[in-house]
Amino acid sequence: MFLPLTLLNHSTVSSRLASTLLLFYGISMLGCASNEAVPPPSPESLDVSNSDISAVAPGYGNSNPNGLSNIDPAATFNWQLFFKPPVTREQRGRLERKLVGWTEQGNAKDLLEKGRTEAAIGKLAAAAASFRQAMRLDDSNLDVQLELAQLYIRQHRLENAFELLGGLRQSMAAREKNDPAFVFRYRYVLALALLEQGSHEKGHGILSDLLAQDRTFTPGYVALSSSYLNLGRVQVAEFIARRGLDRVKEDASIANLFGVIQEKQGQTEGALTWYNRALSLHEGHAAALVNRANLSIRRLEFAAAEEDLKQALTTNPFQVDALVSLAICQRRTGRLKEARASLDRAIMLDPDHGAARFNMAVMLADDLNQPHEATRLFREVLQTRDSNREIKDMARRSISDLEQNRDFEASSAL
Repeated sequence: MFLPLTLLNHSTVSSRLASTLLLFYGISMLGCASNEAVPPPSPESLDVSNSDISAVAPGYGNSNPNGLSNIDPAATFNWQLFFKPPVTREQRGRLERKLVGWTEQGNAKDLLEKGRTEAAIGKLAAAAASFRQAMRLDDSNLDVQLELAQLYIRQHRLENAFELLGGLRQSMAAREKNDPAFVFRYRYVLALALLEQGSHEKGHGILSDLLAQDRTFTPGYVALSSSYLNLGRVQVAEFIARRGLDRVKEDASIANLFGVIQEKQGQTEGALTWYNRALSLHEGHAAALVNRANLSIRRLEFAAAEEDLKQALTTNPFQVDALVSLAICQRRTGRLKEARASLDRAIMLDPDHGAARFNMAVMLADDLNQPHEATRLFREVLQTRDSNREIKDMARRSISDLEQNRDFEASSAL
């Protein structure tokens, strides 16, 4: 599955405002917490305990107040069954045909499979509907609840995600036995929610523990390294990514992550090498395609950028990050109508995508002479559930710039 994470790198495209180009780590939901971050339930009340199940994050203590037991601390599972790479174009075609011919069975297990299929090809709203319908049919199905919680995190709906995670925690506490594979998956999703919310120490601790349990758990390396990179701790991020590379060897998501790290260090040629490597390992890896396209845009190689972005969108037409970068490319080449259409589609697919609204506001202010409409959109960026603090700070500065410009024009007219 494709779970993008954003880090803002902006190249100035006008004297007043900047369009945002995004680096995608290949795992989602790990932005810096915004001022509007949702306070979750206490992490100690959501995580599982150390003594009887599996090693918990450092600092959580060894008590087991909820009675979760009968789980082998050394238990591992085939995580690849649940955490899959982005689909290729060929795989997408098969999954779309499968959905077209889907025969409803009217049970939670069938709807769970349908929702997973929809999520894999980027149909998040349809997937959420399938999972919710499955929950109505069988509210005791923990797999459905966990899938929906992870989907809510992708949609920045943290209140809903933490509500489901809290319910799952209570359900596990009430069970005489718990599947260790499910507990592992639960803790990973909990870590993602905590990182998205801004509880970095707790999230890092859980991910570190999961990696101690299974040293081949690629999503854990990517999530942990990406989080440190988002916090500006590039050397720590690189160390974790190298540990992942040592353990996993050839993996497209880790190769893409190394590209991001290289760009953060100003090594654009090295970054390009890593993005190319990621795409040699996984031809349709959307994060690497978008990152390579953004690198091309910075180099003013717009034809190459557009080719990569269109390939990413062919693999996943619902890929909002690719649409935003495509709009920037179109704007930089003077195709404002096409750029606006790309941003309109991005906002329609993800109303809480801060970069999509921000770039639309930039275009309205700088190219279409609509400062009042631009100000409205910048204010909407502040209200989105997008957890990236930097883009919200940029929106605040842009609002201030526009208001100062209006004041100057008003005083000049007197």
